[in-house]
Parts: sequence; structure tokens; C-alpha cells
Amino acid sequence: MKNVATIVACFAVALSAMTGCNKDKPNGPGSEERIEVNLKTDIKPASSSLKVANDQWEANDRVGLFMKRAGQSLTASGAVYSDANNVQMSISGGMLTSSPSVLYPETGNVGFIAYYPYDANAGANFTVPVNVAGQANGLPVEMLYSNNVTDQEATPSAVTLQFMYSLAKVELTVTANEALNLSASDFAAMTVTVEGLYTQATLQLADGTFSSIGNKQAVTLRRKSATSTSATFEMLVLPSAESVTFKFDVGGVVYNHEMTVDYESAMLYRFAFGLGVNRTATMLNTYIIPRNEAQQQSIYVPILPPVDEDGITEDIRNILPDDIWEALKELGIEINGGNNPPNIEGTYFISPNILVRSNFADNPPGHKYADAELTFSKQDNTNLTVEVRFVQTSLEAEGVGSFMTGSGSKFTVFTEMSGTIDGEPYKTVDVFSGEITSLGIVNYHNAFINTMENSSSLKVGQGRLLYDSDGFSPRITPTKSAIRVQGEELLPSIYSK
Repeated sequence: MKNVATIVACFAVALSAMTGCNKDKPNGPGSEERIEVNLKTDIKPASSSLKVANDQWEANDRVGLFMKRAGQSLTASGAVYSDANNVQMSISGGMLTSSPSVLYPETGNVGFIAYYPYDANAGANFTVPVNVAGQANGLPVEMLYSNNVTDQEATPSAVTLQFMYSLAKVELTVTANEALNLSASDFAAMTVTVEGLYTQATLQLADGTFSSIGNKQAVTLRRKSATSTSATFEMLVLPSAESVTFKFDVGGVVYNHEMTVDYESAMLYRFAFGLGVNRTATMLNTYIIPRNEAQQQSIYVPILPPVDEDGITEDIRNILPDDIWEALKELGIEINGGNNPPNIEGTYFISPNILVRSNFADNPPGHKYADAELTFSKQDNTNLTVEVRFVQTSLEAEGVGSFMTGSGSKFTVFTEMSGTIDGEPYKTVDVFSGEITSLGIVNYHNAFINTMENSSSLKVGQGRLLYDSDGFSPRITPTKSAIRVQGEELLPSIYSK
């Protein structure tokens, strides 16, 4: 395509010299014809919130384009060519076109910066305002950005602008505990709102980053689908770190989940939530997926159960009624809170097993009970669960629901123990605490409250705190028989004597 100035110059020469203007052979130095910029776009897959069909741009989509001198920042004085400053480009068949066409300069290499959707005011200060509020009835328009072409020489061949997503996307799948007995209509009417979400920012076209991120408010997510057992939701979010509260409203009953998020541009966050009793919502897992990559390239990131102000999880609260929790705290057991406990799998020998205190008229502190064998197995640090087995002379018990907390080398296990003494059943709620090493447990303590008595056991509500008085409980090879101390007959710690 010819430059208008070249055409005018040729016309003037024709009038004065009555000679033709040969378009294939420009006259004189510097009179070469400028080459038309030939650009195509690449974004895959296209987002459903773009105005696209079958992963292709639609004809009405508009892109803003800047052509600048290679090696210079977009915001540098004189960097942007005056005839290529925020040009509105139309998309046709994946190609970008404009009228008049954008032309390469006669000399020098160039860089291209492009963005979507087009904003007529972006050329003033090279920024675009972004707002992601109000998503219940539809997602906001995607923000796309391209700056991959930085040092391009003039060429008639097509140059590909690779667009990336500037926003992150969140997709939620919500299920519920069977005890809630939610119906298909409950899931269809469910709403999800996120409180404390940043909703406004400024996209800096020089480098594609966001500035002035702010205006926290509640945003209701768009519902995608619902079945008899689940509902799915989605939203677009600004790349930012923030503390938010997810609120799941089911017929006026609200389930809450607080978390800290750290969203990144061009990433898809797939969260799975489960609604439970006590109006809580638990994060089951999340997949973090680059938005332009396939599912098989996703990264699975387990979401650890959150802990409360006491350092314990909701699952532990569910096996610890308030009265038992208070009774255990009164016994003085140390709780090593946190949701990143060490690996404690193994069998440990507890000896000497000494009474620290009781919550009833009992043997004095320092009373010695039978040695014990304690086994932890099948530890799951995603769900913070572990299996427990406890053997002590004629006592054998297993944990029927065992959860753990801790961090570093310290741990605490909370469990409902169900066992027998001389063949008679009993139940307790136990807490085991200590610090794990490669050789065993340091500073082992065990507190328990009896919840089902028999003829030999403590009464319901009675409890004891015991510890390994030499400060160390070594790893051993587990046995299948009851543990007895040679030369002396000692009773299990659950005995009433």
C-alpha cells in the first residue's frame, strides 16, 4: 500500500514534467514505499466471556494497537509512532485490520503492544480502567494483552500477536453433606457471594501489570449450572492477594468460608467446596490451571483444612463437644496447633507411664500405670487424619475418628477411642501430644476423658493426664500381644483404681 504523501508527490511530478509516476520504482532516496503492517492474533482457547464463537474472535471485536520504536518503553517520550497510537483494529478471520492501514516506518525496527477491548482514551496515558463488580448476571468482558513482538523489522509477512489473559478466573463446584438433605431446587436457587474482593484497577499498557487495585466489595458469582447434588459458579478476578469470605446462601441459610487468596493473571482456579453442619463450608481441593493450557497440564494443590483460634480444625470440633474440650484443657494437655503436622507414622513404647493429674479424687500425681504401645498409621496430611492403635496390658483400643494438628516437628492427635478391657467395651476421647524425631517421641503426653464406662473403667466424664516421665518414647516393632512390664503388674490408665 502507498503512502499518501508519495501519491501526492507523484501527481505533482506528473503535472509539471508530464512524466508518469511508476509505483513499482519510487524516485530518489527515501522515497521507498512503506510496508503495510500485517498482524494476526493468537489466543487459545478463547474465553466464553469474550465475544467469540468456536474459539474464534468475532467480527465486531475491537483491539487497541500501539506501534513503538524497538527498545523503547511505551511511555517514553516519542516512543510511539504518531500514526499508530491506540489504533482501533478490527478482527476478521483472526487478522487485525484498520482503516487507514498501519504502516511500518521507512527505517528502524518496531515493537507492538495490543489490548482488548479497545478504549478510545487509552492513548492519553497508556492505561485502561478495569472493573469486575456485578457478575451475577454475566461475567465482565475479558481483558487481553499482547507485547510479545518487541523488535520487528518491516515485512509483508504476517506477524503473530500472542494475547494473554490479564484477569484470573475462578470456577466453583459446591456439594453438600448428605445430612443437610439439599434438593435439586436448593442447588438451583443457591447463590455464592465473595466479600472483600478487589473490583477496580488500572491496566498499565506499558507492561501489562495492574496498578491502583482497590474498591473492595461483595461480588455475587455467576451460576453456570446446577444438578440434584451440586452447583457450579464462576467469576473473573483481578490478580491480587486478599483475604475474602465465601458465602454460600441456601434458602437464607448462609455457610461461610474464610481464606486468603493470591490470584495470578492468566490462571484458572477451580475450587471444590463442601457444605457441612454448623453452617460451615470446607474447601475440599483446588486445581490451578493455566488458562491457555489443557486440563492434563493442571496442577493439583490440596487445600488443608483451616484451623481456628485454638489451632484445631472443624473435624476436631465435631468430635469434641464443648464440655469435653473444656475438660481436656483443664487437665492441662498441650495442644500443638496448625495444619502442617510432621509425619508421625510408627509404633512407640510409652514407659514409664506416669499420672500428672486427674479431674476427680484419684491416685496422687506420680502414680505409675502400665507401659503402653501406641501406633500411628495411614497418615493423610491433606485431610489431616491418622489411624491410632493403643495396647496396654489387657486393654486394646483403636481410634474410630482420628484427626491431627501440628507444625514443624510438633504434633497433636485427637481421637475417639473404642476398645475393650478384659473383654468389656469402653470409649474415651483422647489427645496425644509430643514432638517427633527419627528415633521416637519427645515429651509425650496423653489426656483422655471417659465417654462410655464399664465395670472396671473410670466413670463417664472422668479423665487423666499422663506422660512418659523419662521424656522419650522410642520407636519399636509393634507387637500383637498385650504389653506387660517384667517383674511388676500395673493397671491400664483407664482403670478406676
